[in-house]
Amino acid sequence: EEVLAKRLLLSFDPSLVLRTLKEAQLPIWGSNRARVLVWWGVENEGDRYLLSADENDPVQTGSGRSVKKHDGIVERGVVERLYKETIRRGVPITIPLMDLQDSTTVSTSDVWGFFTENIEVASRRYGPEAILIGRAMPSLNGEWLGSWMLLLDGQSYWYEGTAGSVDYLLAEAVDNIAEKLAEKYAVIIREDSSFGINLKVFDIHELKDYAAVSSYLDALVPVRRAHLRQVESCQSI
Repeated sequence: EEVLAKRLLLSFDPSLVLRTLKEAQLPIWGSNRARVLVWWGVENEGDRYLLSADENDPVQTGSGRSVKKHDGIVERGVVERLYKETIRRGVPITIPLMDLQDSTTVSTSDVWGFFTENIEVASRRYGPEAILIGRAMPSLNGEWLGSWMLLLDGQSYWYEGTAGSVDYLLAEAVDNIAEKLAEKYAVIIREDSSFGINLKVFDIHELKDYAAVSSYLDALVPVRRAHLRQVESCQSI
């Protein structure tokens, strides 16, 4: 039976939302957020795949052969679903290219077994603030089983989940990661608390460099305002 439904689209004024959160003394996770590098493996029909940023490139499987990611489960858009879920929760991510440099350092077994040494070495080229390692596989009863680990500031956080589809499993993983990052980075801004720090920034050669630093500082939720106090050669305070 066809059910008629309507969709309600709402838009909010960011400044008013921010003011309301401040007045309610609720923690605020600013828009300048830590980027997470995602190493994720998927098992399907006996083969294990590593997700890659380039969907046209082959990925290495556990059996040692290369397959196109539009075979089997990957064809249903695991990468796109992952991006969609991270956008929903406001978590910026990077998925490895899995080019020659990545594939010679990190194997499917490294991701599947959560062997972090090689993964951390390969992650340096991407410069992430956090690393997410995960795997997903179907069970005999049709559900999807998953395990994932977040590496953040020298600590590791372990999670497990079960869902009816790989999409819902990814959603659960992203929710876990978003909550952990918010727990770390969200701050309560009190109107009666005020203190300042002197910040020295190097390699300021042109006006655009100064503008980039100013924009970055202005985007930080805890920063009310930033003033230039002194310029020495290529340094700003």
